[in-house]
Amino acid sequence: MPGEGLVIKKFLENEMRKLSIITLTSIAAFCLTSPVYAGDKQDKKNWEGKHHKMQKMNHMHEMADTNKDGKVSKEEFKAMHDMHFSEADTNGDGKMSMEEFTAHQKMMMEKRERARQESRKKRMEKSYSKMDANGDGVISKQEFDAMGDKKFSRMDRNDDGVLNEGDRKRKNKKKNKDSKDDK
Repeated sequence: MPGEGLVIKKFLENEMRKLSIITLTSIAAFCLTSPVYAGDKQDKKNWEGKHHKMQKMNHMHEMADTNKDGKVSKEEFKAMHDMHFSEADTNGDGKMSMEEFTAHQKMMMEKRERARQESRKKRMEKSYSKMDANGDGVISKQEFDAMGDKKFSRMDRNDDGVLNEGDRKRKNKKKNKDSKDDK
């Protein structure tokens, strides 16, 4: 059909424009809802850093999911996005200056740090409660040793009484097998 290539080309150009707008909106949303990470490279690699990212995503999801249905609709996301812009645009001129952006980022980082500290406190209390098997408010040497034995048993995946490379390899093989089964 003559001109079909031109129609397809126009369609693809239109779709690319839409994709670019979505991408830019996503980047802006990420910038407004993400803290500037100020830790060193080693901190980024540790478990808590990874856990923090999951917590941050969960927190963002909870904030945006205003009807609490477990999903974030485009409308809910836009409302949260608009709220962040309004919070940052302190002079109400419909524009965000570098000073407003920086102040908003600082405020968001402080808010997330307070939430992170509260989460750490809850995790420590939960861990302490687990170790305090008899619930008397203190951890005896016997309770502490019992938790250590339980951890060792969990880590000693091949039940040979020592922690070695085989325990880690077995864990990774199981992970790989599970991910292949999911496909």
